[in-house]
Amino acid sequence: MNQSIERHLKALYEKGSFGELPFERVEESWRNKEELFSAQSDNLKLEEKEFLHPEENRAFLALTFSGSLLACYADEGEGCRLEYNSIKIREDVPDMIVERSISLEGVARVGHSAEFHSRMLKKTSPLYRLVAAGEDLDGEQQNKRIAEAMIFLTNGFAKINKTYLTGAEGEGPDHFTKKTMTAYLAQKHNLTKKDVKSLLEDYDALLETGVLMGERVPLGRLGKVYADVRPAQKARIGRNPATGEEMTIGAKPAVYVPKISFSSSFKERISRNPVPESESED
Repeated sequence: MNQSIERHLKALYEKGSFGELPFERVEESWRNKEELFSAQSDNLKLEEKEFLHPEENRAFLALTFSGSLLACYADEGEGCRLEYNSIKIREDVPDMIVERSISLEGVARVGHSAEFHSRMLKKTSPLYRLVAAGEDLDGEQQNKRIAEAMIFLTNGFAKINKTYLTGAEGEGPDHFTKKTMTAYLAQKHNLTKKDVKSLLEDYDALLETGVLMGERVPLGRLGKVYADVRPAQKARIGRNPATGEEMTIGAKPAVYVPKISFSSSFKERISRNPVPESESED
């Protein structure tokens, strides 16, 4: 581990910023976050930068020494939009800060704190990695690229924390539940949980209605969901799986069944996920 990172984490640890978590697990969780940050930056073709000037008006993403995430989105009229996530492993700072119409104070530079003309976030811990969307993309495309990385990494970091805070994969509350996703969207977009829940319920109802009406309903970048006919099946002779004895399996009529057609881009992205050694050896 980079010595500057280690010193920074130890200083936070000694102040009690990580609760009673053993320091070795703090280090390991940070290494996992850096690896995930690198992989996602490569997947989205984000450019590694040593510094960025405010005048460049680039959408960028940063990983801080403490393992927090910072995103600044390209000019939206009056300043830029800031999103900061401490990913909850630290107990001395807010989980998420979202603020509009703010400006970067000076240059954002690796090894130095990023400072803002902001009501809620004046200064971050030093930046360890800094990546930006390509200059060939317009502002909207840059923002989408950074937002995609931020959502993936925020939730990926939370999953890493879940593992290292509980000491075992699978313990503790599930992260991708309706409750946690509703809370995340409410905080990120400055909405009430009730409003987000209502929107999600209406969205689910629209998806279901479209499929029931015979449409191929888009699921964004994931693909499409639709109903397809499963052909009728004739009666046949099979075997009872418990006893091995022959048995007659009755005929079945044709019936509609729900199906999902995944997009080629989603298939490509998921194929790049590393396969655990235990699975790849089988």
